[in-house]
Order: sequence, then structure tokens, then C-alpha cells
Amino acid sequence: MLTLIYFCFILMLLNHRPKYGRWILGYFDNTLNQDLTKGHHTYDDNCELTFANVWDNFDHYYLVHWGNWFLSSFVIRDFPILHFWHVLNEFQELSWEHILPHFRECWWDHILMDICLSNIPAITLGLWIQRKYGLV
Repeated sequence: MLTLIYFCFILMLLNHRPKYGRWILGYFDNTLNQDLTKGHHTYDDNCELTFANVWDNFDHYYLVHWGNWFLSSFVIRDFPILHFWHVLNEFQELSWEHILPHFRECWWDHILMDICLSNIPAITLGLWIQRKYGLV
């Protein structure tokens, strides 16, 4: 019975704007009623392509990208499909940045940090390890 009530509650939330959903969930967690960007690091604060800005963006999300695509290479095991998928994932981040503020990134962050410095090396390393140890 509780599962059915929870499911109906989630369906009700899905039919409202995110701001209203946060307002409703704010009764359960007061931190949800705060401003979205308050205390969140957004990656489009300063889009100047400098070493300091690039270095500032090496954080846990960089490691998450690395781990995600390294492990995905063990599941998918196909170089072209993985590359298509990770570029499609960047387009997905672009389409959700108006709802999730931490998806807002500079152009060089999508291309340099995500695609060139984390996704491609992680996929390549994962596939190389599979070939080296005969897992493919």
C-alpha cells in the first residue's frame, strides 16, 4: 500500500514544474527550498580558457566521468558505440542544464575536459585492458 502511495506521489510530482516539486519536497527537507545555485559550483562562472580555470574543473565529476566510461567499456565493448554514446551524453547534459545547474559548463569543458581528457582515455584504457587480458 505504501508503495502505491509513493508511486502516485512521484507521478504527481512529475506533472509539475521543478520549482513547485522542490516546494512540496521542502516540507520533508528544508534544504530543497533554498536557491538552486546557492552553495553549488557551476562550471560556467568563468568561461575564459586558462590553465587556472581548467585546473579548477578537475574535481569529483572528472573522476565520475572516468569511472563511468571505463566501466561502460567493459559492458558495451564496442569502440564506435561507446564514442557515439559519450558524445550523445554531452548533448544530454546540454539539454538538462536549465533544470540541473551543475550541468552548465563552458564549451571547452564539454570538449576538452569531458570528451578529450576523461571519456576517450577511459574508454581506450578499458578496451585495451580487455584485449590485453583476453576478455574480448
